[in-house]
Amino acid sequence: GEPYEFERNAFESLFNKEQSLGRIAENFVGGQYVSRAHRGDPGAAAPIVPVSRAEQERALALLDRFVFSPDAWNLSPTLLSHLGYSEWSGYGYVGWTGYGNLPFWAYNPPAEHDVPIVDAIGDFQQAAIEAMFKPAVLARLERNPLESPGGPTLSLADLFGHLRSTVYGDLTARGVRDIPLLQRNLQQRYARTLVAVATAPPEGTPFEAQALARAQLAALGRDVDTALLSARLDDATRAHLSALRARVTAALK
Repeated sequence: GEPYEFERNAFESLFNKEQSLGRIAENFVGGQYVSRAHRGDPGAAAPIVPVSRAEQERALALLDRFVFSPDAWNLSPTLLSHLGYSEWSGYGYVGWTGYGNLPFWAYNPPAEHDVPIVDAIGDFQQAAIEAMFKPAVLARLERNPLESPGGPTLSLADLFGHLRSTVYGDLTARGVRDIPLLQRNLQQRYARTLVAVATAPPEGTPFEAQALARAQLAALGRDVDTALLSARLDDATRAHLSALRARVTAALK
């Protein structure tokens, strides 16, 4: 293969490893420690011990830093421009001995010549959101405070509040001017998740989660209205905020 293919393979390998590490942090949100010890075993823990609030907040902070933050994806344009696929020149030249000798129909290049990095990052972020918003996870977040005699743990309201700050915190900044592409996409993805939980929740989604999602949409609408008052918005950001506003309005109706 050509040298650039090795760069692409190395990049994709590291990117996949990053996703695997992100999934470790996801498991702590709404998590529980389960003990298989018998009653009376020395030092045995309770059968179910919710993960402490501090540990869950640590997991959320890791996801903020390495998954959701735009600063996590400051990838060099030089690097991205070198992530091409291998283009073997022998395809189709069946009449030239030693020059590939593969039939033309075997030539099957990918649809895109570069790595679709925006989609790849977006899919990674969406997977993290979906992991935390599974009905079983939301249900554990609802129950965990009731099952945690050893100290505070994370609640549903805590999760929704944290993600609002992480995803939409820049909307409340004074004189917001532009929102980076990756953050705009994340905001649209999370808004879509909130709409789904509020209006068409999967079976098993707690009623409290549905109510909180609706409240978050209302709060998002107010924040967007405030941000749209800024005269400094660039065209892409203004269009993005207008689309967010339309999505929220439709959902709340």
